[in-house]
Amino acid sequence: MDSNMIKSMERNIVRDYLEAEKEIPFATLIEYMLQCYPNSCFSSNYKNGWDKIWKSLDDIIKQAYELFRYEILNWCGCGDVEGSDNVVMHYLQVCNCDKMSKRYEIMEEYFGTTSIYDNILLLCLAYTMDAAELTDHGSGIGYAWLTDKGKIFLWVLEKVTQISDYTNNN
Repeated sequence: MDSNMIKSMERNIVRDYLEAEKEIPFATLIEYMLQCYPNSCFSSNYKNGWDKIWKSLDDIIKQAYELFRYEILNWCGCGDVEGSDNVVMHYLQVCNCDKMSKRYEIMEEYFGTTSIYDNILLLCLAYTMDAAELTDHGSGIGYAWLTDKGKIFLWVLEKVTQISDYTNNN
């Protein structure tokens, strides 16, 4: 699938589900991952029959999370995975804000600053998210916005966090 077709599929998911504040259906999330990432572990597992054990949207969300974390970001699973996921999620939430006052509020709450330029590690995170095509920016990376892929990943991160919170609290 070429990049224009992938972007079109991502745009449709964002428009039809995320902007309408609806859950992404099980089948749509599977189709997205199979079509857009045919050489991923997810696609390989799916072709090898693992789809028979994935019974719920939560199972697919966990698989989507692993695709983003391990194959798109190319991050490992050691260290403080939950902590790093929360940092990424909060940064993507900042980039998803239309109003600067809300961006500053989230930045201050989670990162102790209102500018990524004041925190070199946060700036490195911004470059990483941009390189992974989860964000895009104009004249300054400090004012990046989410791409459709970034919006899907943010949705996945927020959902997997809810699943983890539920699992850890029960």
